[in-house]
Amino acid sequence: MRPDERGIHTWSFHIDDGCPTTQRVKIELSFRPNSECLIVPAESTLDWKGEIGLANQFEGIVEC
Repeated sequence: MRPDERGIHTWSFHIDDGCPTTQRVKIELSFRPNSECLIVPAESTLDWKGEIGLANQFEGIVEC
């Protein structure tokens, strides 16, 4: 997973699940609430776009 493009108020994330099972993940961000729990079906991708200010940073991805 990586930030695809950074705008003034939004970031877009592309999450690729190469596993044979569905994954539940949360995007962790600094200085703002984390994403909701996202469901990524087995062997597929999910795009997530969140409103993020300039001071915020991507901290990681965790299971939920």
